[in-house]
Formats: sequence, structure tokens, C-alpha cells
Amino acid sequence: MKPVHPFRPAPPEVSRRRADSLIAWLRDYAESRIDSRLFDERRCVPPFVILDFGNRGLMGLQVPESHGGLALNYRDFFRVLEQLAAIDISLASLVFIHNGNGVRPIQGYARPELRDALLPILAAGRELSAFGLTEPAAGSNLPGLQSRAEPLAGGGWRLSGVKRWNASGWAGIFSVFCRTVDARGRLGHVTGFVLRQGMPGLRHGPESLTMGVRSIMQNALIMDGVTVEDSHVLGEVGKGMEIADEALLVARLCMGAISLGGMKRCAQLMYRYASRREVSTGRLIDSPITLSVFDAVTIRIATVQALVDRLVATLDRGDMPSDEACMIAKIVASDALWQTADDLVQTLGGRGFMENNIAPQILRDCRMLRIGEGANELMTLSLGRRVLHSPSLRALMRDELGAPHLDALMRTTAEQAMERCLQAQGCFASRGDAVAWAHTLAGRVAIAALLQATLEAAARSAPSAALAAACDWAAAGLETARRDALEGMPAESRLADAGRVGAMIAAYAGDIGDLEQAPPGIEEGVDPMLRRTPGAGGYPAFGHLPGNADGRAVAPAPAAPAQVSAEDKRARAAALLKSRLSPTAT
Repeated sequence: MKPVHPFRPAPPEVSRRRADSLIAWLRDYAESRIDSRLFDERRCVPPFVILDFGNRGLMGLQVPESHGGLALNYRDFFRVLEQLAAIDISLASLVFIHNGNGVRPIQGYARPELRDALLPILAAGRELSAFGLTEPAAGSNLPGLQSRAEPLAGGGWRLSGVKRWNASGWAGIFSVFCRTVDARGRLGHVTGFVLRQGMPGLRHGPESLTMGVRSIMQNALIMDGVTVEDSHVLGEVGKGMEIADEALLVARLCMGAISLGGMKRCAQLMYRYASRREVSTGRLIDSPITLSVFDAVTIRIATVQALVDRLVATLDRGDMPSDEACMIAKIVASDALWQTADDLVQTLGGRGFMENNIAPQILRDCRMLRIGEGANELMTLSLGRRVLHSPSLRALMRDELGAPHLDALMRTTAEQAMERCLQAQGCFASRGDAVAWAHTLAGRVAIAALLQATLEAAARSAPSAALAAACDWAAAGLETARRDALEGMPAESRLADAGRVGAMIAAYAGDIGDLEQAPPGIEEGVDPMLRRTPGAGGYPAFGHLPGNADGRAVAPAPAAPAQVSAEDKRARAAALLKSRLSPTAT
């Protein structure tokens, strides 16, 4: 499905000039106004940062000028993301989620009236946008989506379901994806919708406290009978996954740009420290062990740069790169950043473990990229399924990259790996397990083959020592992936079924027990006696204990005491004294 409103960037020189100006501003702004550690500890981006970003155009990087945006082309969009990631991966992720996942479906597929109303608000940063696709039971398994869109007799839709991990905490405008329901209650195809904060039935769930990118608020988005008009449908009914897939394709390349910025920043910090640190043999930078780490880091950077540049050029030509190539870019880039961030912590030694030295936050933040927009392991398996049947991957390898020999090698290896795994005796519990393992091995070969083809093409057009080293590295990686696929991996001979694994894990309880912390915690809810409805919760169920006020009923205020005469007071006091002096008193 083609966008209703095709993307039209500014002329290349205008786009480049705007991006250059924005990047220069970001570098200055980062040194005077951004405190990443404070944002991380407070789990919040200060409002002034969002306002400043909006005023500078960061919240409408590819929004048309007619709607208040900068209309950057893809190369310049990704340059800005790379710079932001070098400053703060959380901020880069916030800008990418808003511009890519949030704005993109509305800009491309919303009805003209709705698009024209929302884009100026989004481009100025007056409201943030979120992308509601993932559900508690449907992460990488998108066919498992259960959110429902029921058509109403008089027109419009009623939406029900829960969306998770969508950076919706501050968002006011949401692109959500639900499966339609027919008259017999059967779930159909996915359809996209635009929702606004304040719609009846739409609310946020509790905030999820994440390991990294902690300054982005993550809340569940709950749709409890939200009614929307037909004008809020994105694109065509039943074709929502095409819209979501397009957003995910670009999002995975955004992650590649973010990974580049993060890796280059890690390399800078590593070199700054290693060139100053004196060890027993001299400067740390002169150690062959340290130099081998830098060699690996620079090869990773050159590899991801070549891959992202190639795919960005495709986008700026007006074409869409293959899904498989974008998946590979995301897998390779996020894995490379994770390894580089770990190298940073290790190179810095004890200083790398100190929160005030930036490295721990980079490590925590970049971990999300290996999970978000599809877990790397599952995408690798999916790649293996597609190797033999994807015409777009074949066209990329043979025609665009000029590597028909690598394409043939990749496909032959995938076929032979499947044959070997299906013939393996005793290694797999079922045929399905053997097929999944073969697809994973084939996916790893596809990643390695595409990397080698991309690097060789880049080296042919612009030779450099960095690309030559990366080509050697990629060739070695491809050979390793092929050997694992054709000859098997040591792990295959040790695979156990789920029952055996469960039995082994259960035995650990004898050594360490089976623990589950259950501390008292803190009171979260408002005291029941202060709520509009006293019995609406707020306390644990202590109603059976004496002295508890559980809020189930509020006792009426006691009546004012009746006036007691002085004579009555004396009589009561005498009776009380007599009872206490009595031998039978208890």
C-alpha cells in the first residue's frame, strides 16, 4: 500500500544546510543544557528540553515545511540521530520514536483533515506521539495481536486492548493497530487508528521502570471501549500491518544510525582514557591487547557505516530497501554497539563501573536496541526462513551489490544446513525444532554474506584501510557462519528438551532455595478515607484484623456527648471506685 501523502524532502542542499545547523546547535546545547545522568536518575526528560527541541525542529525532522517541519531527507535525518546518540541514547531514542514510529504513520496515511490538524502540533513538539503495536502477549510474534476493533452500526469503531513498551508516558497522540472483528466475533486483519489523549476509555497504565533509556516514560496504553470515527482510520481497513511494517523498516535503520553515534562516542572515550592511562608497560593505548580492542571497534563502526549508508541511499532515491536488509542492519548495528559499550566499560576498568563516568548509562541504554523493533534472535530466525524465497534480497545481493557469487553461496548453504539438521539423529526433539535451528543458522549466514557484499561494494567505490580491514573481518565471519551451518555447532550435541532442562533447574533449589522477595514495599494508593468512593481500594486486605481501617465503610461521626450534671458525675465516680475495691473485681 502506497502512502496517501508521499514523503517529499527539501532539496538536498537545503536539507544538508538545515541538518548542519541543527547538529551545530545540538553540540553547543549538549554542553550547556543537557545532564544525561540527572535525566537518567530522575527517569524524566525535563520539559524545557522537549520545548527547546520542538522550537529547533527536532520533533518534525521529516514533516513537510507546510506543516512546520524541516523536511530533511533520510541521510540528514539519520545524521541528526547519530549526533543525538553520541550525546545521549535516551534522547536519540525519544526523537526517533516520535519522528519515526509516531509521526510517520500519521504523515503518510492519516486522512487529509486529520493529518493537517495533527502534524503542526507534532512538529512543534506541543504533543508527543507514540506507536502502539506490541502487546503483553505479542512482542516479536505480531500475528498474535489480540487488540480488537469492532465496527459500530452507525459508523466508527470500538477499540479494546492493551499496548505495551510504546514510550507513551508523555504522548498525547497515538498510532495504534488492532485486529478487526466481524459480526460472528472472528478476528480479522490488522487496521491502524489514530487516538488522542482524553478519548473516553483511553488511559495509561502504571509506568514500567526499565533498565535503560530510563528518561523515556514507558506506560501501558489501555483501550477500554474507545470509540473512534472512520476519519481516524490509518490508510485502508485491514491493511494496518503494511503501515506498521513500513514504520518498523525505517525504525530499524534509525537504530543503525543511533548505534553509529553511540559507538563513535564510546571510541572517543576509550581513546581519551587509554592515551592518558599509565600502566606497568607504559601507556594503556600502546598495549597490543588494547590496540586489538580498538581494531575491533573501528571495524564494527566501518561495517555499520557502510551498511547504513547503502540503505539510506536507497531511501533517498525514493525506493524502499528490502525488509531483510533493514533487519540485518538493525541486528548488526545493535550487537556492535552492545559489544563496543562493553569494551568501553572494560577498558576504563574501575572507572567504567562508576555512574559518574557515563559508561554504565551507555551500556544500559544501548541494551534496549537489541530487543526493540524485534528481538535480534527471532529476526535472525526469520531471515533464515526468507533466504530462499525473497526476491528483494536476491536483487540486492546480485544487482545492487554486484555479488551473485555470495548470493549463490548463501542460498546453497541454507539448503545444505536444512538437509543436515533434518537428518540429524537425536539432536532435536522434533522436526519443528530442527527446522527452526536450520533457519537460525541460515540467518547467520545471510547476515555475514550481506555484510561482506556491502563492504566489498563500498571498498570498490571508495577504497580505504578501514574498509579493507572490514572486508577481511567479514570474510572470516562468513566462513565461520558457513562452517557452523554445514558441520554443526558443539551446542547441537548437548541440546536437551524442555523437560530435562526443567529437571536440571529444579535441582538447583537444593543449593540456593527457591526465592521470591516479598518486602513490605511502599504504599502506592491514596488512603481510602480520602477517595471519592471510600471502598475503591488503596489498602491491602486487612479487614479481618482489629484496628484496621480498610475503607470499606466510613463510620459516621460520633454524636456530641450529652450534658452530664455534677451530681451524676459524683455518682459515677463512686460506683467506679467501689467496683475497683470489690474483692470479686477482675
